[in-house]
Amino acid sequence: MKITNLEQDFMQISVTTGKTMGLDELGSKIFAILYLAPESMTMEELSARTGYGTTSIFNKLNMMVQFQFVQKIKKPGSKKTYFFVKKDIPKMFKERLIFGYENRILPLKEKVPIILNKYKSAKLTKQEKEKLQILKDYNKQLIKMEKGIKEFIIIMGKE
Repeated sequence: MKITNLEQDFMQISVTTGKTMGLDELGSKIFAILYLAPESMTMEELSARTGYGTTSIFNKLNMMVQFQFVQKIKKPGSKKTYFFVKKDIPKMFKERLIFGYENRILPLKEKVPIILNKYKSAKLTKQEKEKLQILKDYNKQLIKMEKGIKEFIIIMGKE
């Protein structure tokens, strides 16, 4: 199926903004196509629409599923895997924020204080004391980030 002018225009915007979110050109194109698609699509359909091979599409989709840009499903009676993008951007953003909080901020928030306590009473060199202070500041920043993320998640939940 040929890409329409509307899809092409949206893809151009997606490629530009996708780079700011860590997506390359192919990832941005896949996102744009799936976002505008009324139904989920297969890898083969995405390959035909983007002009990239199925191996490239497969690799990019796996990464995008892992980072929750794209969802995958199996349809009853079909051996194929289908992919789609949720059409609710605020909800998708909130989910990514929660994912980042649970997988990045929370583990650091739990483990950094253990390191701080371990070296709190230790005899340290001047350089080590400076590094420990930097780590204390880092821990304070994590706590601020956690508070801000939690507040933002609450605000997004009210929508």
